[in-house]
Amino acid sequence: RISFEFKNSRVKKCLTKAGQLLELIITATAHEAVDENGNKIYNGVSCGVYIDWDGIIGKDSRVEVKNEIDWHEHKQMMKIAFPLNVHATKANYEIQFGNVEREIHKNTSWDAAKFEVCGHKWVDMSEYDYGVSLLNDCKYGCSVQDGVLGLSMLKSATFPNPVADQELHEFTFSILPHSGDFRQGEVVKEAVALNNPAEAVWKNID
Repeated sequence: RISFEFKNSRVKKCLTKAGQLLELIITATAHEAVDENGNKIYNGVSCGVYIDWDGIIGKDSRVEVKNEIDWHEHKQMMKIAFPLNVHATKANYEIQFGNVEREIHKNTSWDAAKFEVCGHKWVDMSEYDYGVSLLNDCKYGCSVQDGVLGLSMLKSATFPNPVADQELHEFTFSILPHSGDFRQGEVVKEAVALNNPAEAVWKNID
C-alpha cells in the first residue's frame, strides 16, 4: 500500500498516492507515532486533499498538508483525525497567552462535554519521552478522544447565516512527531514557523 517513502535524520514518512499517512516514525527513538491509517476525514464529505511535497521531503519533521476546498455543504462538519500511538491522559493546547493542559478522559459530565475545545496554532499529546503535535494556520476547534487527535476544518451551519462559509477555503495543517514533551520538541517554534514562514526578499544595494 505504500506509494511514497521519505526518510531523514529525524523522521520516516510513508504515504499513499492519495496522500494518506500510513507510517510516521521518529527516527531517534524508533517510535511509530500513527496508530492506524493516519488522516481520516469524518462525516463522509467528499473533498480533494493534496500533499505539499516540499514540506514532506524537507529537513524538518513535519508532514504539512495544504488544503484548497470549494465548500458548498449544509449542516455538515469536516474534521481531520489522526489515531496516535501515544498513551496520555492529558493534552496541551496553545491559547492566546500561552498554553493550557486539559484532561482528555470522560470520567465526569464536565469532561465528556469537552468533545471539542479551543486551541490556537497547536495541540499536543505526549508521553514522557515522545509525542505528536497537530499544527494549523487558522483553525481553532480541536478534539482529543481515545487517542485520536482531531481538528475541525470546516462546518456549514445555516443559522443565523444560511450561506456561512460557502466559498473557497485555503488553509494548512501539519502533523509533527517529536522527542520529549512539547517544550523539548520545540512545538511552539515549529507552529510559529508554519504560521509565519521566512520569505526571501530581493533588494538592490547601490
